[in-house]
Amino acid sequence: MLVAFLSDFGPDSPFVGIVKGVIKSVNEAIEIIDLSHNITPFDVFEGSLVLSAAIGFFPKDTVFLAVIDPGVGSNRRAIIVRSTSYWFVLPDNGLISLVRDKEKLLEAYEIDTSKFERVSNTFHARDIFGPVAGAIASGVYPNNFGMKIPLEMLTYFNLPQVKLSENSKEIILEGEVIYVDRFGNLITNVTERDIKYLLKYSSPEKIRVRIWEEGSKPYEVISLSSHYDTSKEVVALIDSFGYLEIAVPQGNASEKLNLRKGAKVKVFAERKKS
Repeated sequence: MLVAFLSDFGPDSPFVGIVKGVIKSVNEAIEIIDLSHNITPFDVFEGSLVLSAAIGFFPKDTVFLAVIDPGVGSNRRAIIVRSTSYWFVLPDNGLISLVRDKEKLLEAYEIDTSKFERVSNTFHARDIFGPVAGAIASGVYPNNFGMKIPLEMLTYFNLPQVKLSENSKEIILEGEVIYVDRFGNLITNVTERDIKYLLKYSSPEKIRVRIWEEGSKPYEVISLSSHYDTSKEVVALIDSFGYLEIAVPQGNASEKLNLRKGAKVKVFAERKKS
C-alpha cells in the first residue's frame, strides 16, 4: 500500500504533515512517499509535468495524491482516475493531462463530497483527497465515493505544440521553455522523440539550439551533449523527463542566460550530405 504525495504546499508546511496524518488515520500500514511539495503555487501545468515524470518509476497500484488546487472550494470536480498501472486522486483541473501522454487512462469517478462530514472550503487535501487516497490504497473501490464519469468529461490541456519546418539544408523545430527546475535548468517542450526524428537526417554535432526571450539577444548552443559534465559553459541535452533541456554545468542556466518559462527555442538540424 503506497501513496505518492504531490502538492504546492511547500516542504515545511504543516499542511503536508496534516494530510499524511489523515492518510495514516485511514490505515497506519500505508507508506507515503513525498513526490514533491515544491511545485510553484497554483501552477497546475508544472504539477502535471512532475506527476507525469513519475510514471513508470513507482510500483503498480501506487496511489498518486496530487493537490495543486487553485479552485479549491469552487464547483470544480474532485476525481479518482485509474490508469493501466496506477490510481490518481486529484482535482479535475488538468493535473491528469500529461499523465495521459505516458499512460493509458481506463476510468474516472467523480467524488461525491456530500459523503464527507466535514469539508473545509480551503483544505480539500485534508478533508477529501487525503481520506480517499488512503481508502483507495487500502483496496476500497472508487464507486464507494461517487459515480463513474466518461474520461472525455475530464479537464485536459496539451503541451504547447512544437512546430516543424524543413528545407533542403536543414530541419527546424520551434518550441518554448515549459519548466525551470530548482537548478535553473531550462526544460523545453521539444521531446526526445522530436530529437530522434532530427537525428535520422542529422547528427548531434550538427544540431544547434537557439534560445531567447522577446526583445533579447538569442543565445546559441552548438551541438547536443550527452551529459552535464562537459567543458562547455552551456549545454543542450535530453533530460530524465525526456525533454530537451538547456543547462549550465554546475551552474544556473536561468540566471546565466536571464531566461525563464516561456522563452522561445529553435532547434536547427543540418542535413547530412548524401
